[in-house]
Amino acid sequence: MRATTPLKDFYLNDIHESNFIVNFDKGELGVIDLDSSKIRNNCVFPARYASPFSFAQYDSTKYKVNERAYGNGYIIPNDDSEIYCYVMTVLNFLCGGNFYQLKLNNYYDYLAYLKEVGIDKGLISTFEQIIKPRHNINPEPYLETLTNSQVKRARKFFEN
Repeated sequence: MRATTPLKDFYLNDIHESNFIVNFDKGELGVIDLDSSKIRNNCVFPARYASPFSFAQYDSTKYKVNERAYGNGYIIPNDDSEIYCYVMTVLNFLCGGNFYQLKLNNYYDYLAYLKEVGIDKGLISTFEQIIKPRHNINPEPYLETLTNSQVKRARKFFEN
């Protein structure tokens, strides 16, 4: 939308599994719960993965924190924060749980495990990028590389 319309300051912001509806019959993806969207100069609203307790808090140059009364501590939406939330959604799928609640050392352990499982290096790179001081990479081109076997093995990490 930002690439094809004059509206450049629009962000879904609260990207997570529960805010999308898939119509498999029509091949359509619908977005719901748009009240937390960022449009031009409106306030920052709370977002599940861009919270004061998220991995995004490790890089204050890439992810700016809102310091106003409403939405205080939440990340101000931008291109990087949207991809960050998308990556968290993918990681939640892979681990079969709430990845975004992990501690940083467990994050690195899990990424190492995904390499052992044989997850595509490009996809793992998109995961690593979310806490580095460079722009995030959209994981979408790499998602088709995942196999059912890899997903099953990726979930076993948290079963121990």
